[in-house]
Amino acid sequence: KKVGGPDAKIKHGMFSWCAMVTCAGTATAVVFYAVGEPIGYFHNPPAWWNMAPETMDTAVRALSQSVFHWSFIYYAMYAFWGFICGYMVMNHKLPPRPSSALYPIIKDKAFGPIGKVFDVIALLGLVGGMVTSLGLGVQQFASGLNYVFGISPSNLVYIITLVVVICSFTMSSLRGVKKGMAIISNANAWIYLVVIAFLFIAGPTVFECKIMTQVIGEVFTRFIPNITATDSFNVGNGWISNNTVFYVAWIMAYAPLMGVFQGKVAVGYTWRRFLLVNVLGPGVFNLIWFVAFGGNAIFLDAFRGANLGEEIAAGGIPIANYALLKHMPLSGIMIPLVVAALFF
Repeated sequence: KKVGGPDAKIKHGMFSWCAMVTCAGTATAVVFYAVGEPIGYFHNPPAWWNMAPETMDTAVRALSQSVFHWSFIYYAMYAFWGFICGYMVMNHKLPPRPSSALYPIIKDKAFGPIGKVFDVIALLGLVGGMVTSLGLGVQQFASGLNYVFGISPSNLVYIITLVVVICSFTMSSLRGVKKGMAIISNANAWIYLVVIAFLFIAGPTVFECKIMTQVIGEVFTRFIPNITATDSFNVGNGWISNNTVFYVAWIMAYAPLMGVFQGKVAVGYTWRRFLLVNVLGPGVFNLIWFVAFGGNAIFLDAFRGANLGEEIAAGGIPIANYALLKHMPLSGIMIPLVVAALFF
């Protein structure tokens, strides 16, 4: 069956579709944590891992934990809502609201007070998620301006950046999906691909390919332990709650409305392809993304004495990506590219 019914026509090409679902879901978090999270785990592994810092096993675990947080399970939650909301909205022509996903369970009550409460909760969750994303993104964008132009972060810089980003987003939304979101997502996707290719080519290519193979194995073998980890003896002193649980809650805040969007842009494609594109495509992309950034950072600290961990600990996660790129060739070009990716 097709998204939108048997007669539905494809509205977006495959690349544009993949770009939209990947970029809309990738958002600020994946860019923000690309270096900071894995390098942090590498130097200071959570106590409940019971692993020594700065070893090969810790490097693999650090990257796999980051991939677990921001890859397949991330997009699986989006796709879960996307499948339900998309099917009810696009195939059964219900209102494009998160509450339409409740129709198979509560039928017409989804259009009454229960549905309205659910929509309000979803909207409030979206607001909370957007505030978090905007806050992190503005910090990192301002840090990028400091690296590129020497403009020190300040409240004025944060406010101006926030206003410009909101205006850009509003203009994109007003132009519609095809003329707004699709164009920006395509541009962003090419920036991401250029940055990843650069990090693999200019960085330790063989090391990154080897550790990526190990990370893939670690992601699969530790999937069940990761999703069931609760640290019942509180060895990590609240690490699970402050990291994994926080990230999952953040993602779930976006999920219902993200699901409506996924269904809208997938019209004309089969539901089987919908699941493949919305889970496997972005999941694989984010795995490669974290290995490209985090793997490079770990290599530089482990084998080149770059001390990125200390620099990031002193300056904060917002500078992490720039601290890495500063040690790479063509940093004068690549740092502005990453700043541009954050803006879009």
